[in-house]
Amino acid sequence: MPFFAIMTIIHLIISFIYSIISYPIKKFRRNKYKNKLIASSSVIDLKSFRMLTKEEINGVESYLSMACNQSSDKKKPSLVSREVMLISGSCVKQTKFSHNENTYSYKIHNIDVVFPFNMDRYLSDYNEVEIALTQNFAIAVKLNDHKIGSALYAAYLADEKNDKQSSVYWQSGVSKFSQGENFDENAIHSVRPNARLSKKLGYEILSVRKETSQESASRNKLNRGILTAFFCFFVVSYFNRFWDTKELNDLFWFGVNFLAVIYFYFRKPKYKAKVRFINQVKGRITRKIVKSNEIIIGHGLKLKYPKNWQSFIPENSTFDVDLDVDVDSKKIVRYGYDLSVSKEVEQFGPPKFWGRNLWLFLVGVFYVYGVNYQADVCDNFSFVYHQYNHDSKRWFFDDVSKLITSNIKSGDVVKFNFLNVSLTCEVPVKNKADRCIQALIHSATSNSSFHLASSTSYFVLHGIKEKISSQSGESVDPQSDKNFHAAHIVVTMSGFVSNVDYDTNHTISTLTINMQELYQKDISENLLPICINLLLFLLLASVTILNGIMFLLKPILNRIRDFKIKNFYTYRIL
Repeated sequence: MPFFAIMTIIHLIISFIYSIISYPIKKFRRNKYKNKLIASSSVIDLKSFRMLTKEEINGVESYLSMACNQSSDKKKPSLVSREVMLISGSCVKQTKFSHNENTYSYKIHNIDVVFPFNMDRYLSDYNEVEIALTQNFAIAVKLNDHKIGSALYAAYLADEKNDKQSSVYWQSGVSKFSQGENFDENAIHSVRPNARLSKKLGYEILSVRKETSQESASRNKLNRGILTAFFCFFVVSYFNRFWDTKELNDLFWFGVNFLAVIYFYFRKPKYKAKVRFINQVKGRITRKIVKSNEIIIGHGLKLKYPKNWQSFIPENSTFDVDLDVDVDSKKIVRYGYDLSVSKEVEQFGPPKFWGRNLWLFLVGVFYVYGVNYQADVCDNFSFVYHQYNHDSKRWFFDDVSKLITSNIKSGDVVKFNFLNVSLTCEVPVKNKADRCIQALIHSATSNSSFHLASSTSYFVLHGIKEKISSQSGESVDPQSDKNFHAAHIVVTMSGFVSNVDYDTNHTISTLTINMQELYQKDISENLLPICINLLLFLLLASVTILNGIMFLLKPILNRIRDFKIKNFYTYRIL
């Protein structure tokens, strides 16, 4: 039987078992909350006569989500069931309901009923109400032939209109600034009072001004480093190509992308560097959202405040508060006469922004690895050092015993041609039977051996595929990743000595060489790619380390700064 069919059958069985178990639980919960609502009511029983429609479910869920967002309760109220019940009679208006500040609750036969989206405007002396039950109240889905879906759409249109009016009103003062006044920090323009609109929105804009230099310094004006990382990818790519080809065309594009990296590293985006404007706003705080560091002014103006002001901002206010707010970001830069971003910058300096440092550090680690993987930086440095100190020697060996007793050192260039030796690949390259990372070379003639390792990726053993066998004597599949052995072969190799390890007898046990061709030539022929490699690695490593240090240091400095600011406000306000 196909796997998909088996999974379908299992899913159906689990769903069937779940429905059997959950049905009595749901029925118990439904009866529990229904009995709770009618406990003090004159209604003996509430019987359902239909189920909620899709439109009604959408309307109820929208209202409950809105009620949760406007409430301090973290738990969202939910429907007990999708059954619809009918009650009728007169409605008695209660105080504002606690779960939503903009909705009143009513009593019908002593049952708490909520009319969402201003449906209570359709109330009359005698009402027929179709309700659905939540844990704490009944919610109307239809009132005197007026449906919740229509009320939701009407509320959407009204909110859209209010948002448009609020947006125009919010930006109204900025247009008063002429181009010349943009650079005058002391220029302030009063906003013409609009009593009707201010009453509707619940707040008033008194004036507008340009941000101060301290407020400007508190904003992050640096770019995110995305374009820097993007062009750095091409820098590393063209360097790797130039390292292999030595073509001037690759060097040219390497230089172009390198200049682009420098430009975008220091570039400040215009939209961040442009002049910002500040609205002076007066209104009451209707709600504080601690989780997101926001407050609601009036009937829905959401403003963000600095995190270190958390303990100084009230949950709500019974009187108007005076605020200075950034027009674009809607961030509060001054609250009353005590809390001020400008004063913080004057006394404690601007905050440190570390997000860009983290991003560039992570990207830099990747690029540093890429440069070092293509051209071993340690080998390059050693090669240049020994070449310019004239202490690099060139060696040739045709006998293993002579090699292991020689005075080879790091920085020398070695070439050997061993006849009739055996080779055991100890670290093979997977699926490549003629490539090896480390091998044991043994000479039966002199009964001597040493380990040969590659400092880059691997070395290629030419013409030995047909002579390859496992160490037990069995033939080896060329696509295998097992260790292999080849006897009575000729091993001819040359390269730059990266490292030499000795055994207890002071003979060479492991010789690590870099077999790239440029190390076997005079340094003057390959000076340019080697110097570019060293400079590029040094620059990338330095910038990466610097950004890593800044990433670790800046949060600590911000914590110290926030601690000082909190103490400053605490003593000042008290």
